[in-house]
Amino acid sequence: MREVAQEAGISHGALQHYFASRGAMLSFAMDFASEQTSQRVGLGLQELGDRPHPRDVLRLMLAETLPLHADARATSRMSAAYVLEALHDEDVHARARGGLLQGRALVEQLIRRAIAAVPGRIR
Repeated sequence: MREVAQEAGISHGALQHYFASRGAMLSFAMDFASEQTSQRVGLGLQELGDRPHPRDVLRLMLAETLPLHADARATSRMSAAYVLEALHDEDVHARARGGLLQGRALVEQLIRRAIAAVPGRIR
C-alpha cells in the first residue's frame, strides 16, 4: 500500500483513510475494472444491434477478457494481483470465487444459446 500511496502522491495514512487493507483496495480496483469492462461490453452490444446472435455476444465478451487494449491489460494485471491476494485472504477469495462462478455461468448460458441458434440443429 505504501507503493500505491507514493505513486498517487499521497501519504500512506491518507490512503488508509479510504482503504483499510490491501484486499479492500484490490476489491475496489476490481469492482471499478469490472464496471469499465461492463460499459465497454454494453457499447459493443449496442453496435451489434437489437437481436445479436449469441455467438457474437460471446465473442464480444471473451474478447474483452483478452489484454488487447490498455484497459484490458490493466484489468488483466489487477486480476493477477487479486488472485494472488485471494490465496491469503478469505474475503477476497470468496469474492473472487463468486465472480468467477458468475462469469462461468454467463459464458455457459451464451454457449447454450449459440448452439440452440444453429440452423437445422436437432433439438
